[in-house]
Amino acid sequence: MIFSFFKKKPAIRYDEGLARLTITREDKFTFVYGQLDNHKKDIFSIWVPKLREAREHPDLPLEEGMNLRVTLLERDKKKNELVLFSFPSVVVAIDDVTNTVSLKKPNPNDVEAMNLGTVEEVKRYQLEARLRIRYRAEASHHEQKGETYKIRFDGISMLTNVQIPYATILNVTVELPFEQMEDKFQAKVIRSEPLPYEKKKFETVLEYLEDGVSEDLKKSIFQFALLHADISEPEKL
Repeated sequence: MIFSFFKKKPAIRYDEGLARLTITREDKFTFVYGQLDNHKKDIFSIWVPKLREAREHPDLPLEEGMNLRVTLLERDKKKNELVLFSFPSVVVAIDDVTNTVSLKKPNPNDVEAMNLGTVEEVKRYQLEARLRIRYRAEASHHEQKGETYKIRFDGISMLTNVQIPYATILNVTVELPFEQMEDKFQAKVIRSEPLPYEKKKFETVLEYLEDGVSEDLKKSIFQFALLHADISEPEKL
């Protein structure tokens, strides 16, 4: 990783941020996403909008008492830096009515912390992260399913079975797993090239249209990618 570990670990605030729960069993794993909700002395909770889906996972259902790994993305407001925390935890309780999951706070010695940099520095990263999307050309009614391949602050790339012409305008629907509703944006194809290791697949790179995406959505999509900075090697643009 290019990120340096803190010599002195910052403290987790538990007051605002995004969370990724990693559930593993043997050679299988799955992710569950949410937003920090509140915390008490030894417990913190996250709001999981897709809790039912996580509870009904066919192989790795989210259950009370299970051990898992938590990744938290928080912003140090004083330094305006983003910090990624990772630590083991235990599910203390699950509230299926409010869609909240309560977890045990970690021992400080078990917490790993990575300084991702200031907000402006982080915006120059490109990270591999899979986010489910649907897309169609502006002049077409036929919608296709896909997922992101790489995410930048100003756009995304995705894997496609065909080469999409330069400057094609796409309407994209994105499903953010830590939010309740789908959202949409418009983007322009700036490149569509075959992958060097897989000739039948193309990496199609999209750039957000200036008036085709909200700043909040750009931020949310990019934050999803940052949640995976601990398992993805970022590229600097």
